[in-house]
Amino acid sequence: MTATLVHQVLEGIWTEKHETATRVRSRIENVLDYAISKGYREGPNPARLKGNLDHMLAPSKKVAKVEHHAALDVVAMPAFWERLRAVEGQGATALAFAILTAARSGEVRGATWAEIDFNEAVWTVPASRMKMTKEHRVPLSTAARELLLSLPEGGPDELVLPSATGKPLSDMTLTAALRRRTPFAADAVDQGGTAADRGGSRVVGEIQRDKRGRATGALHLPLGSAMTIERDGAGNIIGVKSRDA
Repeated sequence: MTATLVHQVLEGIWTEKHETATRVRSRIENVLDYAISKGYREGPNPARLKGNLDHMLAPSKKVAKVEHHAALDVVAMPAFWERLRAVEGQGATALAFAILTAARSGEVRGATWAEIDFNEAVWTVPASRMKMTKEHRVPLSTAARELLLSLPEGGPDELVLPSATGKPLSDMTLTAALRRRTPFAADAVDQGGTAADRGGSRVVGEIQRDKRGRATGALHLPLGSAMTIERDGAGNIIGVKSRDA
């Protein structure tokens, strides 16, 4: 096995399926590292990237297209939060708790009362439930504690936010709460076109910025209006205007 052979394996997918290619290279490297450690082969690892394959393959930053998730402008967050907290149901509550703690969906859905320490204002997620298998301690803000105190407390091993059947919420529950109940945050922010209200109240509007481009405020739109998203030459969102105006 040589670097040339590894390159031949990767070159056909390096640009078209870059994520797959990087994983394939990593696994080849791991297998060969094991072989070297056991004395099955000698010399440097031909699948090593730095100082080896990086001279044959295009840099990752030039071939890997980065697509960011849709994001809500900070000035629209208060209105979004007010709308979210007005929605009943475990999905909306779980989404609110995830926002207040910056936690992953799975961590929120699997949280039990034994993990919550009201005295220390800390939520301790055990290593067994963490992606990196390390215990994670999450400080609970006043808003997070108030949200938890508004819920019916169960036994230590019971879920904080169970589904109607007492089991963990599904992995799509928080996404559904975001899209169906507060559609602006999930859809209108990064669609590059228009979005019409699909029911309920939507309090969001044109984003106002200072000379440096920093958000300074928002002009609210009337209920039921259609919105047009405005972007600058670089594709950045600079405003949301009512098509009724």
